[in-house]
Amino acid sequence: MGFRASLLVALAFASSALATTPNPRPNPMLLHSAYTPWTLDGALNVTKYSTMAQAAQAKAMGVNTVFVCGSMAEFDKMTIDERKTLAEAWLEWGTAEGLYIIVNVGTTVLAEAKELAAHALEHGAAAIASVPPYYNAAPDIPTLVSWLKDMASAAPTLPFFYYHLPGVTQVNIPIATFMAEAESQGFSQLMAGGVKYVGSDYNDFLNTANWVAASQYSADPPLVLFAPEPKLQGFALQSPYAGAVLAEDFYAPT
Repeated sequence: MGFRASLLVALAFASSALATTPNPRPNPMLLHSAYTPWTLDGALNVTKYSTMAQAAQAKAMGVNTVFVCGSMAEFDKMTIDERKTLAEAWLEWGTAEGLYIIVNVGTTVLAEAKELAAHALEHGAAAIASVPPYYNAAPDIPTLVSWLKDMASAAPTLPFFYYHLPGVTQVNIPIATFMAEAESQGFSQLMAGGVKYVGSDYNDFLNTANWVAASQYSADPPLVLFAPEPKLQGFALQSPYAGAVLAEDFYAPT
């Protein structure tokens, strides 16, 4: 075998070694949305050591789940290649710390979202997530569910989390209705994942928690991860699984 052929084989082996084995879904799920490190001139500054430090700090503060390429990571300001680079770093070093890694693949471009979903699967993500289309919004909930289901199909074995962020996306739908529609469309990936609920409609949150409790998935239900205060109600209204979206864990132990 010539040098070039040997090099190609070595590169292929190194690439395959990048994939990690996801950690199991924790209970309760304490979710941390990680910042993206940048240089002073605005370039991505992801290194092995910066990611290792963030992952180790998250674990030391009691976090067991990291949401990668989310709002705090400024995913909307990143190129597809930058998002892949950030995801790969967290999938390698966050997973090594025992963290459950959810990769946000959301974008208004369906083809790019599917590309990111396939990349997350290839590199060992535990789950994927997405915001809704937020420029030209879906006209109704059935259309939104269908759009997200198509996106998630690029990583068919991964749980999917809907990123409910109406204050930013301006897509403010009743999540209880959304969950029922997803179930009727057979969106099994969502039922294996859940919702990152970053909204303050407590009535809708209660309706959603009640829907989950009454659903056929009550033995292993989708999670509704509550972000606003008081976070404790997110635990009180979910059984047997519970979780919360954290922000304060950047500064103090959980």
